[in-house]
Parts: sequence; C-alpha cells; structure tokens
Amino acid sequence: MIDGVKAIKKKVRTIIEQRYQRQWDRRLEAQLPDYHRWITQREMGGLRKEQTEPPAVTSVEASVAVLEYEALADPGVFRELGADIVLLVKSREGIASGAGQRLQRLFSEAPQVLAVYGDEDRMDEQGRRWEPWYKPEFSPDTLLSWFYMGNLVAIRREALQTAREKRDAMFPGLGEAGTKATAWQLELYSLILTLCLPRTSKEVRHCPEILYHCRQESYGFWGMEEEFDRIREGFGRKRLGEQKGDLKEVMEEGVSVIIPSKDNPGLLEQCLYSVRKTITKTACEIIVVDNGSSKENRSRIEALQNQYGFFYEYCPMEFNFSRMCNRGAEKSNRNHLLFLNDDCQPFQMGWLERMKELSALPAVGAVGAKLYYPNSRKIQHCGIYGLELGPVHKLQFQEDERVYYDRRNRDVRNVLAVTAACLMIKKELFLTAGGFHEGFRVAFNDVDLCWRLHEMGYRNLVHNEVQLYHHESYSRGEDVSPGKRQRLMRERRRLKEIHPHLWGKDPYYHPLLTRSILDVGYSCAYQYEEEPQRVSFCRRKKLPVALREDPCLVPSVEFASAAGDWLYGEEGRSRTLYLQGNLVVLGSDNACYEKEILLYHADSETYYSVSPRWRYRPDLAENMKDQRRVAFSGFAVLADTKELLPGTYRLLFLAKEKLTRQCLLRSTEITLCLGEMNEQNGQNEQNGEEEA
Repeated sequence: MIDGVKAIKKKVRTIIEQRYQRQWDRRLEAQLPDYHRWITQREMGGLRKEQTEPPAVTSVEASVAVLEYEALADPGVFRELGADIVLLVKSREGIASGAGQRLQRLFSEAPQVLAVYGDEDRMDEQGRRWEPWYKPEFSPDTLLSWFYMGNLVAIRREALQTAREKRDAMFPGLGEAGTKATAWQLELYSLILTLCLPRTSKEVRHCPEILYHCRQESYGFWGMEEEFDRIREGFGRKRLGEQKGDLKEVMEEGVSVIIPSKDNPGLLEQCLYSVRKTITKTACEIIVVDNGSSKENRSRIEALQNQYGFFYEYCPMEFNFSRMCNRGAEKSNRNHLLFLNDDCQPFQMGWLERMKELSALPAVGAVGAKLYYPNSRKIQHCGIYGLELGPVHKLQFQEDERVYYDRRNRDVRNVLAVTAACLMIKKELFLTAGGFHEGFRVAFNDVDLCWRLHEMGYRNLVHNEVQLYHHESYSRGEDVSPGKRQRLMRERRRLKEIHPHLWGKDPYYHPLLTRSILDVGYSCAYQYEEEPQRVSFCRRKKLPVALREDPCLVPSVEFASAAGDWLYGEEGRSRTLYLQGNLVVLGSDNACYEKEILLYHADSETYYSVSPRWRYRPDLAENMKDQRRVAFSGFAVLADTKELLPGTYRLLFLAKEKLTRQCLLRSTEITLCLGEMNEQNGQNEQNGEEEA
C-alpha cells in the first residue's frame, strides 16, 4: 500500500515537472533570439530614418568601380579604372543592398577619408542571415598581425595608385614567388598596409553597418600565415607612422622591472627566479617596492638581493598600488618600465624583448601580455574593454586552446586598456602622462593610465603571444568584503567622472556587441534584452518556514548600486537602485523554481522582496552546459526605493521549489546604503574611507 502511494506521488510529481519544463521550453522557443529578424528590422528602421531626414549638403557623389580580390593577381588590372572609388570585394554577389550608396555618401561627406571597411554577416541560399562579424575601429597593429578588414574594402582610386607605386618600390616582384591561390592576397595585403599604416582612424574609417554577406562556409580569416611574413618584416613595427632608429638600437634599450610586494617572500622569489631565467638579451634592472613587510619577511627579502640582484625600496605605508609603482619609477635608470605583480610568473624565453619591441614605438602607449591562471591555459587577461558595466576582462576563465571571436585571443591587438599586473611603457611617456593616479589605490589605476594615454593619442596594445601565469590577487585577496566592495565602487565612480566620454564607448569593441552584460565572450547585443525592468520592493512579513541556507543557490551580482552610477539616465536619483546579475540553482531543474531578490534591513529586522522577470541569458546556457534550464536566470531591475526605510541593507536571494515548496536562501556580502547614497558617496570621496 505504501509503495503504491509512493509510486503515485512520484508519477504526479513527474507530470507536474514535465508541465513546468514544457512551459519553460515554449518560453525559450518564443524568446530565442533571431539575428535575421533583428537585423532586418534594424536596417528597415535605419532606411526609414534616412528617408525622413533632409539630405546633407555634400559635393558631387563619387563614382564607384567594383573589383574582385582575385583580379588583383593581374598586374594590369588598374589601368582601365576611371572611377573615383574602387570597391574591392571577395565576390560581387556578397555586396549588401545599398552598400555602394552608403559608401558613396561617406566618401562625399568626408573628403579626408581614404579607405573604408565595414561589418559582415553570413547568408545562405534562401537569403537568411546569421553569424555577424562586427569589427573594431581602425586598428593598425591588429592589421599588421592579420587582414582583419575582411571581404570588402573601399579605397579612393588616387590613394590606391599612390600606395601601389610605393609598394612596388618596397617589394619588387612580390607575387612571383607565391602560388596563384595566394597572389591576390599578397597583392591586397601589401597594398592595404602601404596605404593604411601611416594613417589614423580619421583617414581609415570603419563603417559600423553590414556591407557584405559572406556566402561561403566561413569568413576565411587570413594574413597571419608564414607566407605573409615577408610583408610584415618589410614594414616592421617601426613603419606604423613613425621612425625611430634601427631595431638594434631599440633592443639595446634597458628595462626597469618594478615589482610591488609585501610579506610574500616566497611568491616574490618565484617571480624573481622566473624573470631572471627568461630574460637573456635585455639590460634589465629589478626594483622591488615594499610598503611594509614584517621584520622577519623583510630579512628574507633582503637575503634574496645577492641571489637575484635587485634594488630594494622599503617604504612602510598604507597599501596604494599606484604610489608604490610611482615610487619604483622614480628609482628607475632605464628607458622602459615594466610593472609586474609579484604573483606573476613568466615562462617564455624572450617575452620581455617582444614587449619592448612594441613599447619602443613612438606612437605606442602601454603594452600588456596575455595572462593565464596558474599551470593552465585558462585565460585571465587578454585586454580590458570599456562596457557600460565598466572596464571588463573579456574571455576570462576561457580555455586558450581555441580561437575566439575575431581572433581576440591571438596576435598583437589594439585595445583600450591592459592590466598593470604586467604592463610596459616608455619611462619618458609614463612621466609625461603623470604616472599612476594615486587616487586609485587598488583598482582601475591601470585603466585610468591607459585611458589617459589613449586621450593623448597613443595606442595601447596587448601581445597575445607573450604569456605569463598570474596568481590573481594572491597578495591582496579578492574584493569580496563589504568594505572592499565600497572602495571598488568609489574608484569605479571616480574613473567615470574623470573619463566620461570613454565610459561605455570603446573604439575596439563594436556598439552592436553586448555592452551591459558581464558576458566573458563576445555575444551580439540582439541576444540579450537590453532595457532593465522597473520594479518596486515590497515588505515581506516573514520568510518561509521550510528554509535553509544552501550553497547550491548561486547568485552572480554584476552590478548593485545607485542607478546614477549606470548609463540609463538616472543621474542624481539617489533613491533608484540598479541590480543586475543572475541566479542559478545548481544540480536542479531551474524551470521548477520561483526566485526572489531580497533586501534585509538589519535595524528593523525587515525583509523586502521583488520577483523580477527573469531574463534570457545565453551566456549561462553556454557556460553551464552541465546544469538544467539555466538560460532564464538573469535579472536587471531598476527599483524605486522611496518606500523603503533609509539605512543599510544586505542583498539576499531566495528560490522556492514549486512542488515541495522547500526554500533555499543565499546571503551575499553586498551591502547597500539606501536613501543616503549620494551623501555617503560624497563623504567617501572626501574622507578616503578605510580600505578594509
């Protein structure tokens, strides 16, 4: 009898679970992003806007001649061209509707523009489109690594002819040694490099629209192969618009390796050993800056000096990464500065020389490296991008075995910022830029420096073929405590105030890639619901009885602060709170849970709750393939908190199983000061609150 009842209960549970699962699957099917539909609607909207706007006053529209890439293998192909603009394409069939008119208008409105490339997507035989390829603004160092401009480039005919004459003088008989299959590639790549490398983004323009539909099996990335090395070597990194002696002179310049460190003699020795072992050709001095190790650890560090030959700057003070680095720069006697964390471990021979070769270029600012988590190929850093969330490490935690979107984890790349865990810069430029801003004691000091360099007209680079291990935040710990989170938010706010025009506007990160989600990959904006949901927190009389604190309920909070710290036009509204992130129940079917966001007011022992509309997050489905139905686990809410008591709240999360009604609770270390956010932020800036 008992067994029969259990069987019936199990059957009923299965039926109800299947109902929830079907509901979830139908919702997923209804909300699954469709690029073809999205881009078609977007382009139709843009067309209607163009039709309603008055035409711009321009000169006579330029004439356009179309030439396929493979035709470049013919030396006489340019003789009969009489058009103003030469549209070079992989295939005529791929030219997007209206692309010619858009390019004509762009060239007519901007006489200084010499070349234009655009974005692409793929198209099948039925005309259905998918897999867009969104490209960065003009990136000369990336271009010297591979031909990232793709399958369509438009060039003024006169500029093309001039470039060809210069190129022929540099590379006589360029295509003779190559096969017919690569002759046009050698011709095209050398022409584009000759034309573009001395230029800026004002003369070489990226058009952020789909100008080409690729109808082949893949986009066919090329230019990074060995057969193009002759071209790269001919131009050299020194031909990126500047001249500075010969390579021998550059390689004779010395480097000061500046290592901030405190109370970690074992970790420091590992770093020193690795540096000395892997540097062979560069005159290198090492400067260790210690802000107050204990007597015992100081003695251990001093004992390392004879073995590794470094200058030891012992200066007890409160931790300030920027001040420590600046102190090391003051002691430097070399042309280049390499700021290196004591938890970094080089393992490649010649890594410093490769970084220095880039750093020596007059137009280059900061040079970074690819960092791995210890003893792995898991990426920790390969460039920092400026999103609406703030500065973000893309591809963090991803395995480096595969090539990711737009080859972002390969080659030398132009980026807006790199991490100071391993950052090289010319000493003279560092001093001219003002060094590290000492108001950024822990976080964002590297981003601030790189953004200043960008504003001064310098290019920042990450060398993805230079790789180190990084025991991230080993010395200082993670920013998880309430005090450290508050300090992080203050420094984030300061960065935004100093560089408002760069906040959320990264020239090397396309505006149609997702900008407001902490996605480690390069997802397109159409895959996410961008606008936040407006909600109100309600007082909760009590928490459920069947409740347990359980680590299987995993919240990831990407943003939790005043909405004025975001980019949604909420500046000055201190009582509006913005929360963004995701909430997943590990090991269970997430379709069978109801989830809530809670705020706990300790002074009154009161809970406030909201059940948001859980948003589609394809990154969760991609990165948590071993979990069940996690795609609808995201949240992004703007909450008016005027009905809440002023004071400090702790952020919690609740998940209730729909069948058993059993509840899971997860508390976080995040605290929010509501009703006094503006006032407190101002006081924190003035007082320099204790760094926890």
